[in-house]
Amino acid sequence: MHLYSEPDISGAIITADDHEPNSPVEGTLWYRKANKRAYRYNANESTWQEVRTDIAHPQPKLSDEDLSDIAGLDFDSYPNGVVHFKKIIDVDTDLILPYVREEAQPSNCGLQWMEDGNERWAEDYQGNRHDISLLLEQPARLGGLGENEPVMEHTPKEITDFFNECEQAFYKCLIRYIDLYPMVLNTIWWRMRGHVLHYKPGALLGLHNDNDTNFRVIDGLRYQTTRNIAIYTVLNAQIDISESYEGGEFIFPHSDAVLKTETGDAVFFPSNYLGAHGVKKIESGERFSYLTQFGQGKEDEFEIVDAPASYGWLPPAFMPWIFQDYEKFFNSEYSKSGNDWRGNRGSEDGSLMAIQTANPVSQQRSLEGDPEGVYQPYDA
Repeated sequence: MHLYSEPDISGAIITADDHEPNSPVEGTLWYRKANKRAYRYNANESTWQEVRTDIAHPQPKLSDEDLSDIAGLDFDSYPNGVVHFKKIIDVDTDLILPYVREEAQPSNCGLQWMEDGNERWAEDYQGNRHDISLLLEQPARLGGLGENEPVMEHTPKEITDFFNECEQAFYKCLIRYIDLYPMVLNTIWWRMRGHVLHYKPGALLGLHNDNDTNFRVIDGLRYQTTRNIAIYTVLNAQIDISESYEGGEFIFPHSDAVLKTETGDAVFFPSNYLGAHGVKKIESGERFSYLTQFGQGKEDEFEIVDAPASYGWLPPAFMPWIFQDYEKFFNSEYSKSGNDWRGNRGSEDGSLMAIQTANPVSQQRSLEGDPEGVYQPYDA
């Protein structure tokens, strides 16, 4: 894992209150103990501009040792891009699950919890009332559409470490997934760190696909979405972090797959209609899943930050080394190593050249446009 360090605030003027330093000049650094914030003086604008003093969340980057780990991943693949990876991470359920139970909030995915005295109901975007049971059957969320997130200021370090380990495990599976479906590589620009779904007995998740934004055209009138970022999602993944439960199978009707995942398993699938999925009703126990998304594109209505500025847990961040990391794996001895794996590099049918030219790495495409973003050298 690549870690970004804190800015150097040595030489800063430190105050315990809100009084600004006297006679600041260009570049004067001021650290306010009251709110634990640092500011640098901009003389041209006569303003103090905040400097981040926390640490950006880790950004995965492959080591040589990771290559063999990726090659050793056990998985089952299904039609239309659904891949079930087996036991990619160890889960200390005694540590993680009490925290999720405490912090998860009722879902507001299209419905919002409303109450007035003893009366409770669910309300949709148009203000229509629905029976509260429709909301109660939805999984609770830690992140995603709730205010709480998996990692917050008060989150214990060992739990933060676990969720970062989930992100690293996702990344290894992503490289393996790209090797299965190489044309997905150039459609993955950024990632959103995961959030958690908590299914209690009776909870379920109806059939949907994750880049469906509920956009509608009626009588020529277009009803726009409030979730623009979903339009740009390409690939989704989840890790089962449950202890035990009955029911709750993960269903993919277009892949003819009904998956019963176990603790530490991951499933990758397309965000589009081919990856439409749902979760059957939980009969007993509790189902916990940690979900993430990968996407492409950008627009003014949502911000995608560069990895060194990825301070928030959930907001999307560009992946600075995804192409180079996959290129590293592709050029290793491990790429397409399974004899029973489609796209086997060593196939005997003479299709080696066709397979390699169907890979964005070996196609050696030219770059388009001018570079953007923060320079982060791969070999540094």
